Amino acid sequence: MKSKRLRAPHRLRQSLPWLAFLLLLAAPVALLASDTPDPSSVTVAGSLQSELGCPGDWQPDCAATHLVFDAEDAVWQAIFNVPAGSYEYKAPLNDSWAENYGLGAARDGANIPLDLGAATDVKFYYDHETHWITDNVNSVIATAPGSFQSELGCSGDWQPWCLRSWLQDPDGDGTFVFTTGKLPAGSYEVKVAHGESWDVNYGDGGAQNGANIAFSIASDCADTRFSYDLASHVLTIDTPPAPAQPASVTIAGSLQSELGCPGDWQPDCAATHLGYDAEDTVWQGTFNVPAGSWEYKAPLNDSWDVNYGANATQNGANIPLNLGAAQDVKFYYSDATHWVTDNVNATIATVAGSFQDELGCSGDWQPWCLRSWLQDPDGDGIYTFSTTKLPAGNYEAKVAHNESWDLNYGAGGIQNGANIPFTVPASCTEIFFTYDAVSHELTIGTEAGGPRGNLALSKAHWVDAETLAWSYGTVPPDAVFAPARRAR
Repeated sequence: MKSKRLRAPHRLRQSLPWLAFLLLLAAPVALLASDTPDPSSVTVAGSLQSELGCPGDWQPDCAATHLVFDAEDAVWQAIFNVPAGSYEYKAPLNDSWAENYGLGAARDGANIPLDLGAATDVKFYYDHETHWITDNVNSVIATAPGSFQSELGCSGDWQPWCLRSWLQDPDGDGTFVFTTGKLPAGSYEVKVAHGESWDVNYGDGGAQNGANIAFSIASDCADTRFSYDLASHVLTIDTPPAPAQPASVTIAGSLQSELGCPGDWQPDCAATHLGYDAEDTVWQGTFNVPAGSWEYKAPLNDSWDVNYGANATQNGANIPLNLGAAQDVKFYYSDATHWVTDNVNATIATVAGSFQDELGCSGDWQPWCLRSWLQDPDGDGIYTFSTTKLPAGNYEAKVAHNESWDLNYGAGGIQNGANIPFTVPASCTEIFFTYDAVSHELTIGTEAGGPRGNLALSKAHWVDAETLAWSYGTVPPDAVFAPARRAR
């Protein structure tokens, strides 16, 4: 059972030396929920580079026009003094054109124009979560400062310069949006500020220098959308709609003619459509496939225009399926990650536990609920799942295979082993579940790919709203403890 859920404490008692260990567990993690890995560099590359110290233009590897990642803002940014003129630019990542973003935050998108009547200090911004690359000449840089910003990772509240609450408008329609699922339940206030300062700000009803806008979050970690209309200056706070799903997902390949289609590789054949499970938020379907060596992919919307293959890659390689005998094969597609797979090629593993109802499952301890599906798109045997939807508290989990309890692993990777306890230190903290399919061990922590704090191994519990008790074992007599800081 879950313990009493506590809102993130605003102050932690500093009287006990073991608090230093807590800092390792609860320190903020600057991770971006992008569909591509975090870049090592972001460049403003274009016809302006030769004016800014580069040997030429359109050079993705010129360090003189690199942006700098601001860990508190979680945004890449830099200011350059650009001479008068008409320019164009884009944002290539990792000193290469292999991944680049242009107008409208589109990958391989159009060049972004920049027209200056006089030399101007221009600030450029790139958000890897949304891929929006822009500047403060082309765009209003609007933020939503308020009493909640410290919950997002800002150093304090009411900070118009903290871009963790950046209102963005990639499509240029004049509606600027910021969405978060990181706020604990409670009452808050907010305004809109331009240019990372209070010089121009808008409050209730869109009034300049107007009153703070009050809003409430009914439950911890609920998705909340801030939508700002540039024309009226009105800020609306509401619940965003669920992400749009494709109209259809097809298993299209060399097996279709065996499954009732008139031919193979037909993206519009309804006989091999998957069905969308709204509780799981996963497309799935089971087909009896004859013995043989087959290949398939997942086209969306009855067309090859958008399709996914091996390793969750758009326009990726065909996925092989080799069967020694006819058998029922279940296929899966997640539109969130674009992983298309089946229960022959992949282990279908879920994290079942006392937290699943917080994710939207109908109950807890449901191995068949794919909202906690552990996925391995790259096929390296390491299956992962992450969420920011858990309120602070104590939970338990196990790993189950094939959507049932028939094969499950608990503490230490032991089959039918004990439940694995873990603690979420503060509501809406991003929690990573990492499962090794060889050792069958599940690691639960606050950092992807190798948790800095393994929450499943913690020995702490809350005594009251400001006090954490921690059984830390033997401490060396010469140990040096870091001073306590506010945990988020």
